[in-house]
Amino acid sequence: MLDRAVLDLSHWNENVDLRAVKHAGVVGVIHKVTEGDGYQDPTYKNRCIDATNAGLKWGAYHFMRPGDMQEQVQFFVHTVGLSVSTLYAADYEDENISISQLKEFLRTVRDLTSRPPVLYGGYVLKENISDPDPELADYPLWLAHYTTADRLSWPTGTWPEW
Repeated sequence: MLDRAVLDLSHWNENVDLRAVKHAGVVGVIHKVTEGDGYQDPTYKNRCIDATNAGLKWGAYHFMRPGDMQEQVQFFVHTVGLSVSTLYAADYEDENISISQLKEFLRTVRDLTSRPPVLYGGYVLKENISDPDPELADYPLWLAHYTTADRLSWPTGTWPEW
């Protein structure tokens, strides 16, 4: 059995049996819903229904692209809708998006949803952040860290605990 695992899904993942993953110990799904200012994942809505029916917690993420952050947030939040049971997340992987644009995106999602979104990032975040960053510390971190190293590294000045 897995211990509090959450599954990251998008249209790239085919034939996912959410009842089976719930039985295997997965507690929730965070699903890609939008990208940039115009792409909507075609599997999002049905998977949301399937996950809810399977008793899984639900989250939605937006893959950020260069452009107007206000427009991207409006597209993302409008597509997801306002829901107290949905976790909102920003996927920050594009090197052409500045930390100030990231912060604008996060603040705007928080303002529209009344909750801080989760920040998903990896090496782009670690390379661009000025650590410590008190503003980013207000957002939970979901870190992509693919390594064979024995120790994980992250911006510990901003997020002191794993």
